[in-house]
Amino acid sequence: MEADFDWAHQTFKNINLGDSRRARRLVLMLASMISNNNGVVTQSFLSPKEIKAAYRWLNNEEINIQPILEESAKSCLQTEDECIIVPIDGSSISIKNDRNECLGHIGTSKSKQRGYKVISALAYTQKGEPLGLMGQIYWKRSKEIKPTKSYEIQKKRLREFEEKENHYIIQIANHCESIKNQCAPSKKLWFQHDRGADDHEILERISQSDSYWTLRIAQDRKVKDQDVLNLLGALSVVKPCLTATIRLPRCGSHDLFTLQATIKATPIDIYTRKCNSKFKKEVSFYAIEIQGVHDHKIVQWRLLTNYPIRSYKDILIVIENYKLRWSIEEFHRTWKNTCKTEDIQLRQEKPVQLWCTLNAVISMRIERLKKISREQPDLEATSEFSEEEIKAILLMRKPKREDHEKITLQQAVYWLAELGGYQGRTSSGGPPGATVIGRGLERISPVASLLVHYDLAPKLCG
Repeated sequence: MEADFDWAHQTFKNINLGDSRRARRLVLMLASMISNNNGVVTQSFLSPKEIKAAYRWLNNEEINIQPILEESAKSCLQTEDECIIVPIDGSSISIKNDRNECLGHIGTSKSKQRGYKVISALAYTQKGEPLGLMGQIYWKRSKEIKPTKSYEIQKKRLREFEEKENHYIIQIANHCESIKNQCAPSKKLWFQHDRGADDHEILERISQSDSYWTLRIAQDRKVKDQDVLNLLGALSVVKPCLTATIRLPRCGSHDLFTLQATIKATPIDIYTRKCNSKFKKEVSFYAIEIQGVHDHKIVQWRLLTNYPIRSYKDILIVIENYKLRWSIEEFHRTWKNTCKTEDIQLRQEKPVQLWCTLNAVISMRIERLKKISREQPDLEATSEFSEEEIKAILLMRKPKREDHEKITLQQAVYWLAELGGYQGRTSSGGPPGATVIGRGLERISPVASLLVHYDLAPKLCG
């Protein structure tokens, strides 16, 4: 469809794949895939010619993932915002194709699932507007460690750092900073991590970085202050500096809710060192603690950041930006459920990773459509949809409206979601999500394509 083609062309117009025909095929594939969300190649395109071309493109030995990720990151940096929020998190994709021999072990030691571990980096404005995919790394463990006593502790000690998830977190952060330094050196990246990134290697990496970082505290650490021995002890003696109302995002099993929280903040110097090593390094951070009660349960965050805090406003900025970390959980859900990435039937490693990467780019397109319709509901629908897509929605949905009325983006997304099974706020408890929006796009795709070639229809039908 025209709008999807324009988006794909705008994102990858400068990509270098060695041949202009490969770049053209990439744009055409993305435009078709966003309207036909399916993990199977044969169901993601409308004609046998497109299916054959997609297989040839995926199996081309001269096409790699790196140029796609670099061009996607460059398109994210075209925003006017000086600071870009980059949530980073790991996940895994479980592929059930038994004929695929390139998969690795994922899950617990008792699990028989096969697939890939994935680290993803997304780009958002400080207002929460999705910009795109900044980077992605696929990896698998080279060996399995047999279950023994205290297995989880021994597993971490037996594996080299290069086989751990945090090694790839540092790699993807290096990738993002490298692209930023090439294309927009004046901009700032602000990485957001969950508790899994609270590791001494990452803390040392933060001390050497020009970017801002915020991560959630997972373990106690020794501090330089002689009056207290550890990080949590230092936070416990700090008096609350302000009380604020924090609106937590809707994600996973919990709905959106408002929390009345007390906030503590203090500069702190902590020591980091590798397990069983005498060498330790001093790193300076700001520690922030947010605590409140919701539904008779204590909600508590403890954050470390290298963002310079000079006022109460700076503390609230750190908290608001960290809330965007939950957006990557929504991305994972869209990537796996809406785009059906785990249903892939390809057998070789590079085609599998290429296909999953393209689906990740499309997932951010769907997330952008969902977010903008909520945050900027009064925009005209033509800002994100083509005329043929809007006509297709009107033909299939048949809403009661006057012809002279302008359709807003929120109205168009609501009608599109209803075509995908959305039953309204009273039934779902919230605005339409990525799943019903993706289904709606899939339903209007053939109608919009027919409208684009409407003048050819009589000739084709004889």
